[in-house]
Amino acid sequence: MSLLKIIQDCIDNKREAQFLLFDTFSDFVIRICERYCPDVPTAKDLSQITFIKIFKNLSAFDVRKGSFKNWIQRIAINECLQFLRKKKLLVFVDDFSTVRLTEELEDDAPSDDHLLAHARIRELIDALPSGYRTVFLLSEVDGYSHKQIGEELGISEATSRSQLFKAKKALKKNWESTSPIRKALQG
Repeated sequence: MSLLKIIQDCIDNKREAQFLLFDTFSDFVIRICERYCPDVPTAKDLSQITFIKIFKNLSAFDVRKGSFKNWIQRIAINECLQFLRKKKLLVFVDDFSTVRLTEELEDDAPSDDHLLAHARIRELIDALPSGYRTVFLLSEVDGYSHKQIGEELGISEATSRSQLFKAKKALKKNWESTSPIRKALQG
């Protein structure tokens, strides 16, 4: 069954198609929500809210304006940003020197292990202040321009650039301070 047929069946309130659409994209949506809201229960709630919006607005999807996956991604990101703004969890930090990793990862596996590196990067990103993290994710993961980030977050392009620069610097600093070699030399 084609995606357009599934979408049309969802618009026609066919439950089988709705379950199929949800099953197809639920992991994708939850990963987006977890990137912006590392608190898993909150991310799950935001994922559900995203799907409610998706189903309510399916008739507004226009295949000529882009892919369905990108449309869903945009809705999920907007829900996360709206949540962060509403809860006043979007904090922009001026001084990256105070940004430190709060919990160190255990290094039971070899340092070049891809999964360990991925987990470490995820931990470091999650440990960033919300403003750094949000700008970093919007720019580096989701490909937003600084102009788009500024519009989404209500900040200037210069602030977006500054937050991204500081986020990268904090990530690098925290990566280096928690590397197994550095810890061994300090220990």
